[in-house]
Amino acid sequence: MMEDNKNETPPDASTREAVRVGTSFKIEFRRALESELPDIVEEITSHRTNDRLGYPPPESELPADLDNLKDYQDTTPHIMKMWVSIEQKLNVLMKLAGDKAHGMPNAEKGIVKDISAKGVKMKTGADLNKGEYLMLRISPPTFPSFILDAVGKVISSDPAGKGVRLCKVEFTALNPDDREILIAYVFKRQREILRSRLEDETANKEKGEQADG
Repeated sequence: MMEDNKNETPPDASTREAVRVGTSFKIEFRRALESELPDIVEEITSHRTNDRLGYPPPESELPADLDNLKDYQDTTPHIMKMWVSIEQKLNVLMKLAGDKAHGMPNAEKGIVKDISAKGVKMKTGADLNKGEYLMLRISPPTFPSFILDAVGKVISSDPAGKGVRLCKVEFTALNPDDREILIAYVFKRQREILRSRLEDETANKEKGEQADG
């Protein structure tokens, strides 16, 4: 059983927000005029996105994953596999329902390449310019599903070949509760990446040992 690290100092807010992870999922956005920004910012910061859209919020009482939850550690591998399978199926269904019910009207689209609580890097066919403001709608492929809206400012926009641009967008407005949900996703994604690397290293090591033997 894992011991609690009671003396471990939790990361401060700036450190948590700065953690950035690689990913790949669709993002919707529309350009925002500076004249409409005050109203958009007030709407976004005043209410959590899921509340505004009438979309079920992610469960906040459970951890981002169940690896260290004792009740689940004590279950059989068969039950754990069933649970993961159900999670994945529900995630797909909720994502499809969310995409249809809560898509952004007249939106342009892109692919998020990395994300943090401070902003995103995305590829898009839209001809975005540095300094433009965007209304962003983000829904990472995770379970439980969630949607969040943010205002972002394009801080760089560089050609990436074949009519595609690679753009860095900094969040300028985000609801505080949405930010916490996003941070939880980033750390969950970070654990997934680290776990995958460890599994690959273990598999390569075993292959090397078998070849030597």
